[in-house]
Amino acid sequence: MKQDNKVISFLGIGGIMLGTLAVNFLQLEISTGNVNIIDLKYIVLGIFTIGFFNLIIAMILQSFYLGNLISSLFYSIIAIANYYVIQFRGMPITTQDILNVRTALEVGGAYTFSISSRVCMIVILSVLTIICSLFIKKIESGLKDIKKEKKVVMGSLFIMTLIYIYFGYFSRNPVKPENVLRLSWTEGYYEYGYILCSFEILCKSINPIKEPQGYDFKIVEEIAEQYNEEIEGEKTPDIILILNESFYDLNLITDLDTDIDVSMPIDSYNIIHGYCSVQVSGGGTSISEYELLTSNSMHLLQGITPFNSLEFSDANSIVKYLKSLGYYTLGAHSESKVNYSRGRVYPKLGFDMIKFEESFNNVQYYASRKPENGAMNLATDSSSYKNLIKWYEEMPVGPRFCYMLTMQNHSPYNLLEADDLLVHDKRGHGQYDAEIDEYLSCIYQSYQAFAELIEYYEQSDRDVIICMVGDHAPYFVLDIVDRKDLDEIKRDVNLCLTPFMIWSNYDLESKNFSPCSMIYLVPILLREAGVSMSPYYNFMLDMKNEAPILTQLDHYFDKDGNMLPYQTENQYTSDKIQSYFYAEYNNIRGTRNRINTVFESQN
Repeated sequence: MKQDNKVISFLGIGGIMLGTLAVNFLQLEISTGNVNIIDLKYIVLGIFTIGFFNLIIAMILQSFYLGNLISSLFYSIIAIANYYVIQFRGMPITTQDILNVRTALEVGGAYTFSISSRVCMIVILSVLTIICSLFIKKIESGLKDIKKEKKVVMGSLFIMTLIYIYFGYFSRNPVKPENVLRLSWTEGYYEYGYILCSFEILCKSINPIKEPQGYDFKIVEEIAEQYNEEIEGEKTPDIILILNESFYDLNLITDLDTDIDVSMPIDSYNIIHGYCSVQVSGGGTSISEYELLTSNSMHLLQGITPFNSLEFSDANSIVKYLKSLGYYTLGAHSESKVNYSRGRVYPKLGFDMIKFEESFNNVQYYASRKPENGAMNLATDSSSYKNLIKWYEEMPVGPRFCYMLTMQNHSPYNLLEADDLLVHDKRGHGQYDAEIDEYLSCIYQSYQAFAELIEYYEQSDRDVIICMVGDHAPYFVLDIVDRKDLDEIKRDVNLCLTPFMIWSNYDLESKNFSPCSMIYLVPILLREAGVSMSPYYNFMLDMKNEAPILTQLDHYFDKDGNMLPYQTENQYTSDKIQSYFYAEYNNIRGTRNRINTVFESQN
């Protein structure tokens, strides 16, 4: 083959590949619903990143055609899957979802997949990439006799791409800022694109535990000395902690006008109310569960699913803490034990009795929200609590701790017939009217079930305290936000607030709490219960007064609602936050390095 023809062929292949990569980039942006104009430098970096993996496949198979085809089909599949994942959980696919694939398949089996215009567009673009790959195959077929030159071209393109990626991500002044993720996922993804955000999550998940700046174990030791507060007449009431699936107050982001007050079933009880700030809106149950049970912030664990990525053999948790005080412990969830590795993690957290779906008896469902109609195992809160009461009664004599993760309010919200809806929003939200009515009907039943639980424990001759909190908002909240009195920051905060309530059959001071992070809920519950507190929990309650909301990104909110950075010029803006992250890091690293006096009761 003549030299000129070789050059033209390689240029033709390169041009078609570049066009295909641009189409793949566009597919991923369509999947997130991004209609913004992304800065050109981020588009170029995203395309080069896609091209990097394209060239790896091409070099392994020694075929530009196969590299382009396989890479294009992969990104097309990711784009389609990403569209549906966002519809169902309100968050894009991340690299961590590879570890959660079994959970995702079980959840996905509960939905009806409708074909939208965006999905059609992704499929059309996918066909275009296949056509482009066939053109490459045709051109490449004329290069069979110059395998050596083809290897050189592949290697050269790979090195050029690698160099650009280094300068784009890892150099002293990279194209991609250090942190592109924000409080709301749309902020980061819409400004920098799907690829750059995914790459950041991938890098963070490789080294899942982020060591805080200037870590000093001596500061952790000081917590044990300063916050070792004895409690006179300490109590050991039975404690019931419920993480309620998708339990959220839609009034935080839109004005409702319902024909029934959804919280009416508990209005007559003396209940402490408040809101917890979770890390993700529309999804992220496992993240909320981790923060609730461990009181560890996700700030040091960005981009990972803790139950899948961390070792829990030596993990400190509310479960192990209460066991050290003589409690017998129960952990229950009406779904499969494989979801987010709960079957592996629950025993390591310290639960004595563990119950998953196969252990639940007489499971009931709300009308047509049942497995045979395409739903998951959406056991009603009422039937789940009846199982909890049964197991509670079987527990040994002595103080008892029961934890339950519910499923009743999980999406989808298009399963009920009109006659089965208990609550109707008269104001109207367009295409989401039916889904909102079904969701609110589920929430109404959650309040009813909580009232039934209270009625049972009102009769108990044992001291009992119950806390229920939501894990995240339903997936559609981003589409119905319309509160005109919310600025952008307040809107994003409200999207992540879930209600909590505390009731006891002995006297509690009735009060309402200002919003705080999920990590603070267990310390609040233990204080209200009158249980002996570790220095760690005492310290956290003190810190809550200064920094009530900690995000997993680069900022927190102070008591006046101001958003502040954790660090400025490599210095923490708050001594308490610095001490907290040092203590958390010491806790996560395991028993070999843990200063146990911080996390254990000193009474």
